[in-house]
Amino acid sequence: MDKIKRILIIQTAFLGDVVLTIPLVMAVKKAFPDSYLSVMVTPAVKEILENNPAIDEIIVFDKKGKDRSWPAFWKLAAKIKAHNFNVALLPHRSFKSVWLCFLARIPKRIGFNISAGSFLLTAQVPYGKSKNIHEIDRNLDLLKPLGVKDEKSAIFLDPGPEAVNYALEFCNDYEIKAGDLVIGINPGSVWPTKRYATEKYAALADRLIQGLKATVIIIGSPADVPVADKMAREMRETAINLAGRTTISQITAVMKRFNLLVSNDSGAMHIAVALGVPVVAIFGPTTQDFGFFPYSTKDLVVEKDLPCRPCGKHGGMRCPKNNFLCLKLITVSDVFDAVKRRLAG
Repeated sequence: MDKIKRILIIQTAFLGDVVLTIPLVMAVKKAFPDSYLSVMVTPAVKEILENNPAIDEIIVFDKKGKDRSWPAFWKLAAKIKAHNFNVALLPHRSFKSVWLCFLARIPKRIGFNISAGSFLLTAQVPYGKSKNIHEIDRNLDLLKPLGVKDEKSAIFLDPGPEAVNYALEFCNDYEIKAGDLVIGINPGSVWPTKRYATEKYAALADRLIQGLKATVIIIGSPADVPVADKMAREMRETAINLAGRTTISQITAVMKRFNLLVSNDSGAMHIAVALGVPVVAIFGPTTQDFGFFPYSTKDLVVEKDLPCRPCGKHGGMRCPKNNFLCLKLITVSDVFDAVKRRLAG
């Protein structure tokens, strides 16, 4: 363990996956405080890690952009090799992640036994598939080959002072006061089958405003703008629509003011949990058994028990049965009642 001085963590998946890797980042720095810790992510999610004190360097892998070609990949491998890392931890299970570390000649390459290219790992960690094992705990298992066991760490998120100022100005501009009930809604998702219907979200938002006197804020990435705008148009009441209008840091700072977030199974859900914001999550094609449920025993998941669930780890582009029952059967009242229960603690 004394020889472990330079550590690389690779997580080039989606925003939620990166958020769920942060406890591993914190645990690594706690176990090896004198180490130089680098984390590799995609450009889209780099911002969520920029203020993390445990990270010495963020390495960007633009795998769908400028680093997509094989010459660029070889160049990246040479860059990684020049870092002289002792250890690579690979929560991301892609072949490229493992191969990159192999090409960079990192002597200890630790990943999951189900990873593509696992034969290139020097240590394979069993990927727990039992029910109620969270992805955070699976990621922390990657430390066991280094002699670190049962290390627990919180998800550290710091949006930074500029984003905090943005949130303060936002609340002032919209006259959101300390005692006001503020509920966020995240209607988007990378996967279409994970999206609860916009007309139902609109009806829910109307009930939250009319019944609970809540201020409703719609959030989402630039890719979520069409869905968010459609939801806003379908409402009778008026919500604040921030989808596509903020950076990740800015919306993280705004979310700290939420009393609750209603969200599809998405990265925004994991950010809210990390911030300690109460969550009501709507699960359709995916199930909690995958380990990506809200990492809080108090938060609620609204779902329907169907024999066709789950139909895939990420959902999909379309419903395999063409009926979309997993989300169609969830009523607005189901979600509204869950919101009231979660607000009641």
